[in-house]
Amino acid sequence: MALVIVLAVAMFGLAFSRTALDRSALELSRFESAIAEAGVVNEQLELEVARKESPVRVAPLAKGLGLVIPDERRPIAVEGVVEAPRGVERASTFDIPVEDATTADPQLAASQPGD
Repeated sequence: MALVIVLAVAMFGLAFSRTALDRSALELSRFESAIAEAGVVNEQLELEVARKESPVRVAPLAKGLGLVIPDERRPIAVEGVVEAPRGVERASTFDIPVEDATTADPQLAASQPGD
């Protein structure tokens, strides 16, 4: 009689552990699927970033905003950010006050928070 009870408990334990193992395998499979989906989304986002950073796209946008490639390069150092080497112009403020800059460019004014 005791042997039957021991065998019944052992069979119950084996069935329970098998069910728990199957449940864990299913959960692992779901995680692997989620990781694969996230990888695909990540690749798509990386391609989108590459397209948006492309000089072919950015150059016409910059030209439309009035940006130009400078004729000469003149380094400047912003106080408190970089120590200025000898002979480099120091800049602590912009030439145009912020409120004038945003009103001069409608795109900047439209992007300001609180509007």
